[in-house]
Amino acid sequence: MEGIGGDMTPHFKRLEFKCKCINISTTYATGPILWPDSASEFEVGDDVTTQIGHYRTWADNIDPDCLREARKEIEQRVESFMLGMRFLGNAKFSQVDERLSYVTEAGEEYQITSDMDVEAIIRRSKGEEFNYGSAVLPSMTCRGSGFTLPVPLPQRMPSVPLVLKRHILNVIQAEELDGYSEHYEDEQLKRWFLVVEELEVEISSQEYKDLRSARNFISHPMSRAKETIAFLKREIPSSVYLNSDKKEEARYSRDNPTHRAVVSKYQTVARSWAKKLIEREILLKGGYIRP
Repeated sequence: MEGIGGDMTPHFKRLEFKCKCINISTTYATGPILWPDSASEFEVGDDVTTQIGHYRTWADNIDPDCLREARKEIEQRVESFMLGMRFLGNAKFSQVDERLSYVTEAGEEYQITSDMDVEAIIRRSKGEEFNYGSAVLPSMTCRGSGFTLPVPLPQRMPSVPLVLKRHILNVIQAEELDGYSEHYEDEQLKRWFLVVEELEVEISSQEYKDLRSARNFISHPMSRAKETIAFLKREIPSSVYLNSDKKEEARYSRDNPTHRAVVSKYQTVARSWAKKLIEREILLKGGYIRP
């Protein structure tokens, strides 16, 4: 079973996951890196105009009866890694050609694609008849070459605690909107503020209130709240007017350049704030997302 450095040593009672990683936005230095603390390795290679990664992670000394729990832990580790890489700027980072296999104490290797495969391994380990199995997996091989201005691979495996998955997905959605020619700063601001709203503890500051007012302005057909109107009188005085009841209100217009400029300003504030909060939470909860 080949890995970094061409290790062909068989690993008995090992549960191992392998996949190819695509849509790598950051240009990394090619070659392999071992993340022993996460029982994982990652290798990046050039593929014509893009880069391809190969990820491998494992759990050793797994008895057949413990395969279900170990499989769940492996799946969570993989998801945590994928989220970490996406948070680091590879917004569309994804996996293909996934393969999960188990090497028994006797050296037999089985591919696991379903709960029935796990059941077959457990039953056979007890000497019971079970005529359901999968083929042996091929070893993973990776090749790479040089690339212009590469970024070193992280020294530890990027990982995001899955309790933060919803926030990471909001970040990814907001970042992906950068790729459109239309003006989507308002939609980005909404997503960034969702993160700030849930993770920020200090919500009495003027900066937070202004950010909330900016979000409220773009989120409602009509703004009438005193806090929002006061904010708009400072930022966009022309947006505030008297309605038929002689009360102040304001309406957001995406086509108005002045409105867009203010939204863009606060979208930038919200983005920086949200990412700092998420980085803090990732580290506090035992994850790692440093380049």
